[in-house]
Amino acid sequence: MTRALTRTNFSFRRIAPAAAIVVMCALPALRASDSQPPAEPISSGTAAPVLAGANRPPLISDDDMNALYDLGRQLFEDYAPGQIKEHYEFMSRDEWASAITEFQQTLETGSLEEIASLEPKAKRTLNALRAKPEMSEYTDWFAERLELIESAKDAISPGQPPALVPAPKPPAPFTLPPITLEPKPFYQTPPPNNAIPYYNLCHKRVSNRAKPKNADLLAPLLKIIFATENIPVEFVWLAEVESSFNPLAKSPVGARGLYQLMPATARALGLSTAPEDERIYAVKNARAAARLLGMLYKRFNSWPLALAAYNAGEGRVAVAIKKTPGAKTYADIAAKLPAETRLYVPQVLATLVIRENVPLEKFVDDLPPIPAIKFPLAG
Repeated sequence: MTRALTRTNFSFRRIAPAAAIVVMCALPALRASDSQPPAEPISSGTAAPVLAGANRPPLISDDDMNALYDLGRQLFEDYAPGQIKEHYEFMSRDEWASAITEFQQTLETGSLEEIASLEPKAKRTLNALRAKPEMSEYTDWFAERLELIESAKDAISPGQPPALVPAPKPPAPFTLPPITLEPKPFYQTPPPNNAIPYYNLCHKRVSNRAKPKNADLLAPLLKIIFATENIPVEFVWLAEVESSFNPLAKSPVGARGLYQLMPATARALGLSTAPEDERIYAVKNARAAARLLGMLYKRFNSWPLALAAYNAGEGRVAVAIKKTPGAKTYADIAAKLPAETRLYVPQVLATLVIRENVPLEKFVDDLPPIPAIKFPLAG
């Protein structure tokens, strides 16, 4: 007699570490072997949006969903012991689609607490992805999502507010009689409270991270492209947050490339997605992303708001502004944005500031200026 098996009383860790959890934090539910329905091809049934992040489809594209499902089934076949296979079968494609959709929806619409709760599963998922070379296109995308998940965990249990980390190799002190001054690097100056929510938290996390391996190789070329499009060159570091500078990075919802452009977004910006996907070419992806950032900045006249629209969709940002009387800044509407976006914006800004050692004021117009140093007269 077969037994019903639920997620609450079974862990894949009892099968094998590599099968502890597979793609997209879905713990593959096993069902009694006498009750599995026929496996039908998975269909998302949702069209891609025009702008990045706008009304993103909750389901993965058909090809990707089936590829991820096949990987999960293969892990089960490879690592599940015989006595498990005798009584249980791998989840159906419909159940698989539901589990992955639940993860994606938690990222896009969940609270900070719900996003933080994904951390254990996300870490095991990333380990599983890294163990499968054929899934390398998803690995860097997922690693950056894990960074947001860990930031959410820090945000809900911060303890003492994190101190800003001293800059490496600060400028040498200079002396003017009768006083000695040591100018601080720009990024050591914290913003006022609530100017960019969670900025200090993200600053601390980014300052302890090494640059992605491809960053030094690609950044100089990408800066030329961004400058040509009249976008501040520091924004090339958006690629670190989006894809860890992996031109082949791919997300489960269909975004791809250095700057994770959705298919419809890429086509609207002049890129082809079939039969050849031009999003995998660094130069073309960067030029399209720079143009998109320029369009969003022109609409909202604010880099933090433009970044929020890049992540959550310009429609969502516009609605948040409309529903907030007198709203003019990102901080005015941050509470109305998805938790993922509230972590994404400060993480991008902290990355730009730290990687280029520039003042946050360059990107956040409503911050007060750094106070000028007044030199006392000698004598």
